[in-house]
Amino acid sequence: MTALDSESTTHRHWLFMIRTEDRPGAAASITAAFSGRGLQIESFIGIGDAGCYDRETEGVVALTFLAIPHRMDTVRRVLERLEQVRSVHVYDYAQDARLVKAAMVRTCAAPEQVAAQLATPELHYQALEPVGAASGWLVHGQPPVVDAALGRLRELDPHLTVLYAILPPE
Repeated sequence: MTALDSESTTHRHWLFMIRTEDRPGAAASITAAFSGRGLQIESFIGIGDAGCYDRETEGVVALTFLAIPHRMDTVRRVLERLEQVRSVHVYDYAQDARLVKAAMVRTCAAPEQVAAQLATPELHYQALEPVGAASGWLVHGQPPVVDAALGRLRELDPHLTVLYAILPPE
């Protein structure tokens, strides 16, 4: 097996940003495209336009999943053929340096312990105003770096609450 063959059979983490018509069934057709090909969606965030009902509205679906490049490309082509889908943008979750993951974190762990876990050169973080016994933090950086930091924080506080967004370069 060559290095190229090995790379094409290695599962990679992908981010799809899908622009859709915001109407009933759009999310269901997207998830069906994945399940019909044996792919499991890791995260799925849909944002619809709350515009007037008498005009066309647009939604955006951000989803992440693991797949080999060939299967990622197959599901991308299927999605692009769906009536509700306007466009599909593909990003390599772990390798695309243009992606930013931002997380708001709430934890009961000691603030100095949290700061120690977040103190890496690749990560940006800021303490927010504490609420009761919990402290809040804003964390951002490349997705794999933020994911690693959130994993370390979850070891400190199994009840960690996280709200995040992945910001594409567009």
